[in-house]
Amino acid sequence: MVELAVPDAVVVAAALATLAPARPAGIGIGVRPGALAVSLRQAHSALPESRVSGRHVHAADLASSRRLLAAVPTEHLAGFADAVLGPLDADARSADLLRTLAAFLEHNGHWESAAAALQVHRHTVRNRMATVEELTGRRFGSAQDRHELWLALRARDATGT
Repeated sequence: MVELAVPDAVVVAAALATLAPARPAGIGIGVRPGALAVSLRQAHSALPESRVSGRHVHAADLASSRRLLAAVPTEHLAGFADAVLGPLDADARSADLLRTLAAFLEHNGHWESAAAALQVHRHTVRNRMATVEELTGRRFGSAQDRHELWLALRARDATGT
């Protein structure tokens, strides 16, 4: 294994093409010299993906929730999404509740922004979100509950269900 620190002015892809052609390479973020250990840790984390993909992998390429979800077996994602969102699926207003939940979360809990995106009144969003809280048992005042709802929606997207 070769560990290499280069100045920002160096084009990393070109340096790797010269120093390690056709070899797996993990690439960390650019950091000040005193924080080189952070970049090195990121490069080590990117290396397994480089070995699998056959290309150089930058740590930033791995910093995506979609990528993380893609690593989880589909049946686990579907099970999680169904467990979290199932109470909404069972409701007659399912489509409206799920659409409103997604808009509310995507607009960081701003009633007016979510309402504008959905082209409904903000009180409609508030009423639907109260129903989501009631049905799922999750509270929007809890970051963990909001995160689980968001993750369940992303899991559904990832599985196509």
